[in-house]
Amino acid sequence: MSIEQMDAFEIEQLNRDAEKLTKNKEKLVKEIDKNNNKFNNLSLKIIDAEEYRQTLAFEKNEN
Repeated sequence: MSIEQMDAFEIEQLNRDAEKLTKNKEKLVKEIDKNNNKFNNLSLKIIDAEEYRQTLAFEKNEN
């Protein structure tokens, strides 16, 4: 195999590796987005629960 052929082979391999890395990055970005959405939803539920707890405490103190 000549040096040019080796270089071409290595370039092809690097391109394939780069494509794999790009696909993996895209998967990770989607997973991060999904987890961020879950986190945001849980945060909203915690806020709602705290507001409800405060409402119950206020009503208890009123009676």
